[in-house]
Amino acid sequence: GDSYSARKKPKPRLDFDRGWDEDNDGGVEDDRKPAANPVKVRPNKRPRDDVYDIDSPEKESKKKKKKRRRKKEKTASTEGDESWDDPRRGGAARGGDSAALKRDENSVNATLAYADMSSNLYTSRSDNLRRHTFSSYHAVPEKNEDQRAATRAAKSTCLRAVNHLAECNEVIDVHSPIYHLINRDHKMFNANNGRTNAYHIENRSADGRYDGKFGNGGPDRAGYYINELGEETFERHVTMTSIVDLDNIVADTQREFTKILLDGLRPLGCKTIPTTVFDLVECSRTGLPAALQLAILLLDTPSTQCNDLGGLMEISGWLLDFAKHSIETGVTERARRRLPPAASVNFQQPDEWLRCNDIGFGVAGQQHGYSAINELLTLFPERIQKKILKDRHVLTWLANWKPGVIKTEETQHRPDFSRGTENLYAMFCPGGRNFIDAQETPPTGDRDPSSGDIDLCYDTSLYTRSQNRGACDKRDGVLHDHAMRGGGLLVVEQCNTSMKERGGMDMVSYIRSLRPFEDQFDEDQPDSVELTGVEPRWTPVLDRDTGKPLQVLDRIVFLYMDVGWDNKLRIIAVINNPSDIFDSNTKRPQTEEFVSEMCKTAMGMDGLKYFSTLLETENAVIVEKIDIRTMPFRDSFSAMFGLVFYYKKFLKLCSKSSSLFLQNLMQPSGVNLNCVGRTGLQRTRGQHDLFGLSARAEATQHLKKVTGIDRDNKVLRSIVAGGSNGTTLEECLQGMKEATLRDRKGDSDERITDPKKISNNSRYFVRKAREDGFIKPELIDRYEAMFQSETANSGNPDNHNTSAYGNLTTLDEQVQHLVDTQREFWVQGVGNADINNPNWGKDFPVTTPTGETRYREMITPPAGPLTYKVVGSKQSKTIDDYHPGLVVRGTTAGTLRDRCNSDKHKKAVAAAEKQAANGKASKRKKTVWFPDYQLQIKRGMAKYKGRKIAEINDTNLVKARFVLGNKGVVYYD
Repeated sequence: GDSYSARKKPKPRLDFDRGWDEDNDGGVEDDRKPAANPVKVRPNKRPRDDVYDIDSPEKESKKKKKKRRRKKEKTASTEGDESWDDPRRGGAARGGDSAALKRDENSVNATLAYADMSSNLYTSRSDNLRRHTFSSYHAVPEKNEDQRAATRAAKSTCLRAVNHLAECNEVIDVHSPIYHLINRDHKMFNANNGRTNAYHIENRSADGRYDGKFGNGGPDRAGYYINELGEETFERHVTMTSIVDLDNIVADTQREFTKILLDGLRPLGCKTIPTTVFDLVECSRTGLPAALQLAILLLDTPSTQCNDLGGLMEISGWLLDFAKHSIETGVTERARRRLPPAASVNFQQPDEWLRCNDIGFGVAGQQHGYSAINELLTLFPERIQKKILKDRHVLTWLANWKPGVIKTEETQHRPDFSRGTENLYAMFCPGGRNFIDAQETPPTGDRDPSSGDIDLCYDTSLYTRSQNRGACDKRDGVLHDHAMRGGGLLVVEQCNTSMKERGGMDMVSYIRSLRPFEDQFDEDQPDSVELTGVEPRWTPVLDRDTGKPLQVLDRIVFLYMDVGWDNKLRIIAVINNPSDIFDSNTKRPQTEEFVSEMCKTAMGMDGLKYFSTLLETENAVIVEKIDIRTMPFRDSFSAMFGLVFYYKKFLKLCSKSSSLFLQNLMQPSGVNLNCVGRTGLQRTRGQHDLFGLSARAEATQHLKKVTGIDRDNKVLRSIVAGGSNGTTLEECLQGMKEATLRDRKGDSDERITDPKKISNNSRYFVRKAREDGFIKPELIDRYEAMFQSETANSGNPDNHNTSAYGNLTTLDEQVQHLVDTQREFWVQGVGNADINNPNWGKDFPVTTPTGETRYREMITPPAGPLTYKVVGSKQSKTIDDYHPGLVVRGTTAGTLRDRCNSDKHKKAVAAAEKQAANGKASKRKKTVWFPDYQLQIKRGMAKYKGRKIAEINDTNLVKARFVLGNKGVVYYD
C-alpha cells in the first residue's frame, strides 16, 4: 500500500470562496490576559446560549481598532530597532536532511525497537488507547544513557540560568538562614498573588501532600491545590511561597537568562526539522522528548531564517512557558545541592517537562487507526469489501458550515484557507474538490461582522430557524444524490444545531430513516417502477459483540447501501466535528477529558485518511503494520497531535499558541504562519527574549517610572532575595546590603554609589517593612542596625557630622506619612540628630577620661519596654510598646514643631520667592511644611518653654504625634 508514502509535492490548498473560521488567533499580546477569544463550539457537544447584543460589537470594534492604532504608534520605534541583540543562533530548515542521514543497521533496529516499546507502553497505560491522560504520556521506557545524559545537561543548564537569577537578587532560597524570617503569607512572597511564579509548598497538615514540592504556574495556579486539598486545609495549613516572581524580573536579567537557556539547550535540540515518524522516534531515543527537541530548535530559530516552523520565540507564550519550567527545574536543582537530604521529600513528578512519551502516542495512535479500519473492512458484506479495494472511488466531505476567519490587521498577510479545520479539509479534499458546506454562511446572525465581533463568529445560536431548515434541506439533497449516483464515500458531520429542524434526531438515526428509493418500491405510488427484491436502505456497520452500530475509533459510524442494479460504492461516514483538535478558545479549560477527546479525534482522522487512501487507490493493499521509516510525520494526525499534547499538558502552552503550531505543521512547504502579518500572536520585535509581564509592559509603553506595586516587587523583594543567598546570617545581611545598592527602577540593576540614594533606599525599605510586615522585626532591626553602623558620611568627610540636607528627601517622605496617618512615633528631643553622630547638644557636655569635652552621645535603646523619669518629678514610667524602628531619625521634636509654625512657613515662602526673582534657588530650606498641623508630645517626657524644649527625660526620646489644627495643647496623655 502507498497509504503512507512521502508527499513529493505540496497539495493545493482549498479553493472554495470563504472568509471565516471557528479559529482565530488575532489580537493577543499576553497569553495570561488574552483579548477577545473566538468561540469554537463542537455543535454536537457544546451548544452555546450567549445573548447577542446588536449594539455592542460596533462599539467594541471601534475600541479595539483605536487600541491597536495606539499600540502600533507606541511600538513603532521598537519595531525598527536594529540594535537589539537577538540571542537566537538556530538554523532550522525543512525536511530531507534528517531522512538522508546514513544510519547503520544497528541504529535503525534500535529505533524501530524503541518505537515498539514506546507504543506498547503507551497502549497499556492508556487503557488500550481509550483514556489519554497526563500519566499515560508521562510513562516512558527505561531511559538509556543518551537520554539520561541529555536530561542531566538540561537540568545543568536550568541550574546555571537560575543561579544567574540568584546573583541578580531574583530568587528566594528555601534553605536560607533568613527564610523563616520572611512573612511568606504576605502578597509579596505568597504565590497566590495574581502573578506568574515558581513556587514552593509547605503543607503542615496531617495529610502532608505536596509538602516540599516545587512548581510553577500563573495567577490561578493556587486554585489547583485548593481543589486538591480543600479550601480550609489550604488556608490553614498550606504556605505557597513565591520563589521567583517571573513578572517582575529586571529586563536585562531576563535577556541574559534567555541567552543562558538557549546556549545550554541548543545542543540538546533537533539538528533539523524531522521528516518522518522515524525521525521523531530517533530524536526521542537519543535525547530529550521529541516535542521538546523540536521546540528548542524552533525557539532558537527566527521566522525570517526558516520559512517553515521557525520563530516560536516570536509567538506569545512559548518563551514564557520555557522560562517557567526551566526556573522550576533550576530552583529544584539548587535546593538539592544546598540541602541534599531535603531534596527527595515529597517531590511529585519532578522535572515532568523532561519526560514524555509523545512518540508512543504518535506510533500507537497511527497504528490503531489503521488496525481499526482493517477490522472495519471485515464487517462489510464481502461484495462491498471487494468494491472498496478493487476500484477507485471518490471521497466527498459535507461540512456543517464554512470554515475561514475574519481578516484582522495582524493577520492581513496570512495565506487563504490556512485556518483551523481548513487545513484538515485540505488534506482530504485537495483543491476544494468534492467539499460541500451545509450552511453557506458562518453563524453570525443577519449581520456581516467586523473584526471586533470575533467572539460572536461561531455562536451557533445565531442561526435562524430558516437557515437551519435550509441546511437540512441541502444535506438531504446531498444524501439523496449520493444514494442515487453512488461512487464512493460521503463524510457527514454530526450537527445538533440544524438537526433541531428534523426533530432533534442524531445523524445516524436520521440517515437510517431515509428512503431514497421509496418511489420505486412503493406499489401504492402511481408512478412507481416495478423493482423486485428488498428496498435499499442505509445500513450501519454493526459491532460484532453488541449488535449495535459500530463506533469506529470512538468517532465514526459507517453506513453502506447495497443495490443490485449497479456496481457503484455507496458508503457514508458520520463523524463528530473534527475541529476540536484546533481549539484555540483560551476561555475553555484544557482539561484531561477535553484533550483526551482531541487524541481520539486525531486517531479517528488517521483512520479516515487510511480508509480514503484505500478508496482512492485501484487494487489497494491492506496495510497491517505501518512503516515509520517512510511515513511523513506531518501526514500523521496522531504524530502531530502527540507533539501538541506535550505542549498543552507538559509545557502548559496556551491553546491559541498550540493550535497555531498544529496549523503550521499542516502548511505546504514555504509557508510559515509564525511570520509577521500572519498571526495576531506575534510579539513585538526587541522583546522576543523578554518573558516577564512588567518588563514587557515597560518596554511597550516606554514607562519612565514604576508603580508602587512594581517598586515593591522589583525593589523591596529583591533586597530580601539578595539576602537569602547567604549561608550564614551575616552573609545574608551583607547580601541584603548589596541588593540595596542596586537601582532596579529601569531595565537594569546598576550599582548605586550616591550616599543619598543609598540612604533613601535603606530608609524606604525599613519603613515599608515595618508598615507592611513582609519580613519579621528581628530581620528589620538587624538590617537597620547594619546601615546605621556602615552608612557613609554624605557631608564633610573631615568631620563627624552629616549634612541633614543629604537625607532631607527621605525624611520628608517619612514625616509626610506620619502626618497623613497621625500615628504615634518616637523622635529625639534635643541636640544634634545627625544620623551617624547623634548627641544631646551643647547643653549636655561630658568630659572623657582624657579630659576632652564632648557632647553627650545619643544612644537608642533596644526594642522592649522603655522606662524613663518623668520631667519635673522623681517618678518613673514605662512604655511597653517601644521599638527603635519607630524612631524618626535625622530630626528632633523642636525641628518638627517648627515645621508646623505657620509664621515661619510664610517667611520661608517669601524668602524663596525673593530668591527666585533674583534668579536664585533656595536650597537650604525645609521643603515640606505642615502649617495646618500641630506636633504633640507625650505628657511628662519633655517640657516646653516658649517654643523650645527646656527640660527632657533621661532617654532624650519623646513619643509624639501630629494632629490637625495648629493651635491648642502641645501635650497628650
